[in-house]
Amino acid sequence: MILIIEGPDGSGKTTLANKLSKQTGYPVIHRVQPKNDEDKKRMMEEYLHILQSGKNAIFDRCWYSEMAYGPIMRDASSITYPQMYALEDQLAKRGGLIIYCTDKPDVLWRCATKRGEDYITDY
Repeated sequence: MILIIEGPDGSGKTTLANKLSKQTGYPVIHRVQPKNDEDKKRMMEEYLHILQSGKNAIFDRCWYSEMAYGPIMRDASSITYPQMYALEDQLAKRGGLIIYCTDKPDVLWRCATKRGEDYITDY
């Protein structure tokens, strides 16, 4: 089983991922923003490898966040639409589940600023 946890900063994704990991024994995969072309390539290879391996995993964010935040924070996503479709195809074959976390804007704001996420300037 592949579980993908998505949502805005401060919505409890990592907390949920860790709790689910503790209950299921599935490893949590948490990718950070790729810094260069080698990181981009490694990120795609890791996603595909996990999806094709048949192993269970929990993604604390994944390519959906990259597709949403990349254009906002870096003028472009590191993942192309054809790459995203290939990942979705593999996910569909595995029967993955996507969980979307959210909360009220003031709660998200409080959680994000408490953690020092200074790239978020307003809500």
